[in-house]
Amino acid sequence: MTDTAWTASGDETPAAAAERFRGRLAAATGARPRVRIRDWIKPFTIRQRAVPTMQSGRCFVAGDAAHVHSPAGGQGMNTGLQDAFNLGWKLAAACAGDAGEALLDTYSLERVPVGSALLDATAMITDYVMHGDLSDQSGVDSAGREIIGRTQALASRYTDSPLTSPGPGTPAPGERVTRVGPSAAKTPGWRDFLDRLRDPRWLLVHRATASPAAPGLTGCPVADPVAEDLQLGDGWLLVRPDGYIAARGTNGTPVRFGYAGG
Repeated sequence: MTDTAWTASGDETPAAAAERFRGRLAAATGARPRVRIRDWIKPFTIRQRAVPTMQSGRCFVAGDAAHVHSPAGGQGMNTGLQDAFNLGWKLAAACAGDAGEALLDTYSLERVPVGSALLDATAMITDYVMHGDLSDQSGVDSAGREIIGRTQALASRYTDSPLTSPGPGTPAPGERVTRVGPSAAKTPGWRDFLDRLRDPRWLLVHRATASPAAPGLTGCPVADPVAEDLQLGDGWLLVRPDGYIAARGTNGTPVRFGYAGG
């Protein structure tokens, strides 16, 4: 278990704390924010801890039971929900008899690195807010941009998971299939595809003109621009219930994968 702690200084006035925080926001975003602390501030100790495994037999931990950290960045609830989703579909498959204990073992393998990355990100944000040197504006700007990128919580990937079959293409196996910009996401094709991803089963995504053989999988035909954005070509994507790509392949190549549901 990792254990890191910070204690805020008790010597800072509310006005000084507000100005320090305003400077961090301005350097990171280029905006001109206004920050006020109306009455008082109080020092407190931040602790960061994470468990080395999130499973012991039939006992699983998630969220704050697995990783506690600085509130900076507001990532605790998001990460806890992602833990629960990752574990939830695997438990459902095991309880339905569609998977064995090997699938449940992937929960800790996939989520412990995410918790570790979470602690790294919140530590960076906390150090930046508490100790960043505003005299070097270029360094502050760079750190601020990296912090904002991490707090989007969309960069988690499972490239090293036993449920991922490496292969070429973008988005790559182990990454989210929904790597799309806001404008494209509003088009009818993408809206329909995003709705299909609500299906809690494994999906085989392919061009509407093709029909790869895949017994036991739910087909998800797509047309351009979705097929083009996903770089499908004449191939297919195998998408997990949580929206991550497990494998890519070409039509004519059998969909062979260790676990793909019933």
